[in-house]
Amino acid sequence: MTETGERTILTARRPELRTVALSLVGAGVVCVLVDLAVWQSLSLLTLVGFLFWFAAAGIQVAPPVVLVRASPAGIAVGPHEAAPWPAVKSVVLTRREVLRPTGTESSVFVVLASTQITEFTPLAPVLQEDARVLLAYALPPALADLDVDQLRARLQTVHPSAVVVDHRG
Repeated sequence: MTETGERTILTARRPELRTVALSLVGAGVVCVLVDLAVWQSLSLLTLVGFLFWFAAAGIQVAPPVVLVRASPAGIAVGPHEAAPWPAVKSVVLTRREVLRPTGTESSVFVVLASTQITEFTPLAPVLQEDARVLLAYALPPALADLDVDQLRARLQTVHPSAVVVDHRG
C-alpha cells in the first residue's frame, strides 16, 4: 500500500528488544567494573563496555513495528498486503486461546471480516474455520488491552465508515 493518504494506525515496540538492551547495559557495566577492579584504570575493556552501552541506546531508539496501516483504498495488518475497504466490512478485536510450546495462552487478534460483525455476532472458536475472516493477525501481548475506541477513531480518520468491534469479551 503505497498510495497517498496511507497512515500508520497501530504500532508496538518489540518486548524482546528491551531484554536485549538491558543485557547490553549490564554487560557494559560488568566490563567497566572488571576493568577498574583488575587494572585500576580504563583500557580496551572499558571501550568494549561503552560499545555495549551505545548498542543498547541504539536499540532503545529503534522505530516501533507497524501493525496496522490504512489508506482510503484499504487496510493492511502486519506484514500482509492491503485488503480493499469494499471487501472489509468489519475490523474486529477478539481474544482466543493459542497453543504455545509452554501451554495455551490467550492472544488478542485483529480480524478483518468480510461481513458486518457486531458485539453479539458469534465467531467460530477457531478463526481459520470462520468463512467471514479475510485475515486474522495476532497482536503482541503488550497490546492485549488496546483501547478499541482509540483504534476506531484512528481508522475513521482514514475511512469514515470503518466499523471496529470489540469482541474480546
